[in-house]
Amino acid sequence: MDAYRRTYNELSLSNDQFLYIPSVNFPRETILPLPKKVAVVFDGLSGSSTEFFIYLTRQSEKVVTYGQNSLGMMDYVGMSIPTDLPYQGFKLYIPPEKSSWTDKNPIDRTGFSPEFPIKEKEELWIDFILQDLPKR
Repeated sequence: MDAYRRTYNELSLSNDQFLYIPSVNFPRETILPLPKKVAVVFDGLSGSSTEFFIYLTRQSEKVVTYGQNSLGMMDYVGMSIPTDLPYQGFKLYIPPEKSSWTDKNPIDRTGFSPEFPIKEKEELWIDFILQDLPKR
């Protein structure tokens, strides 16, 4: 909370184009014994808040990721602001801020890669994961 307070106090004083806002971690005091491993499955239609979830799962050694690269649209964050365009029915959506890691680890062109890419048809993924996950 102290890091957030400092950041928000700096907002009105800063002349910087981007101001880093600290990430949030929710550590547990103990790690539950079960489940031993958790499979997180994603594909090329997983973007935005799903990618943020994928990013957060990296905090746990229990998580094993499977599937295909995510969409790659998490370099900007926040609720996009709709802007009307001259042609009725079209809107421009502008995210309000840039994600803090984008200068060093952008994902817009690649998305997040799963630890274990799956090349089989999607209807076979769960069977594949059920056989593979106990090995991890």
